[in-house]
Amino acid sequence: MSITHTIRNGALTEHNFADTINLLLSIGEQTVTAINSNVPVSPFPYNVSTHMDHDSRIKVLTRRITVHKSEIPSGRDTSSQATHLQLCQFIGQDLAALELCFDNQKDFNDYTTKYFNWKYAMCHLYIVYYRFLNDYPMFVYSGLPWTTIRNECTKWRRWLDSDEAKTLSTDDSKKLLLERNFAAIS
Repeated sequence: MSITHTIRNGALTEHNFADTINLLLSIGEQTVTAINSNVPVSPFPYNVSTHMDHDSRIKVLTRRITVHKSEIPSGRDTSSQATHLQLCQFIGQDLAALELCFDNQKDFNDYTTKYFNWKYAMCHLYIVYYRFLNDYPMFVYSGLPWTTIRNECTKWRRWLDSDEAKTLSTDDSKKLLLERNFAAIS
């Protein structure tokens, strides 16, 4: 069985997610190369304590988001792609924590618009991206631009978490095994 086809009702048919499978295999290879060459990975920033008073949590998270945002490489500097992806992941982590500091979505929206000039849609993209990279850290090494991962991660997650992906033969699901191993390494 090839990696672009699957058996359905006894017949070999083209797999709807062949591009996703091929992408994941490619990312798996790039991840192995990156890990073997000791590509540095920034440690995740510590979680802000839930025991901290409300205003202090908001202040610390706002400051961290501002710092991470300022550290994102500018232009098309591809040598720092992994750094860029990780910084966006850190922003998403802190935005997710910041969102929990507000009683309702309107207050969170008003705050992020005032302090970051971001509407909820942008904050939501960072948060979804953070959660995706948290579950599939190998994408940090993918070489893909953050906008591609950010825009496609929901579709990829839907397939990776599907029953169809889980029932692929061992040969076709090597990328899932690789990804699980990399998640344990990270």
